[in-house]
Amino acid sequence: MFLNHLVKRIQPTNSIEFGNGYSAPIISNTFTKGDFDVKFNSIKNDMRYLDSTPRVSDLNSCVKATLVYAPLTDPGGNVWYELPENVYSRKFDLIIIDGPHDDRQNGLDFFKEIAHEDSIFVIDVYHSLESHGLEEICNHFPNYDL
Repeated sequence: MFLNHLVKRIQPTNSIEFGNGYSAPIISNTFTKGDFDVKFNSIKNDMRYLDSTPRVSDLNSCVKATLVYAPLTDPGGNVWYELPENVYSRKFDLIIIDGPHDDRQNGLDFFKEIAHEDSIFVIDVYHSLESHGLEEICNHFPNYDL
């Protein structure tokens, strides 16, 4: 319900989602129901989810969807996705963060690269470890609040 309302309000054109699980088809369906022309990237670090997630582009032909495998790396204790270079070359107006399930502050440098000042962040937090670093994200993006 929240995502439906948000998508109707901001009408994103370029969206990215981080995290394993089966949220990609749900998000894609949200875009399709609103008849939005959205480029949607779903980043998965576990091949089991990538292989078992229905191909989003097959589910919803009007959404330009891409499922991307990006393993987690641990450079100096900073766990984050090993992303293809072409992801860095775009700006996203909707950024959905549901992974990795550790310190999300490690993605801050990446978010600085892919977000613009009006980007909307949706961050799914299950426990306190996942919320670590969110204040740093909020401090960098002045239009964002916890």
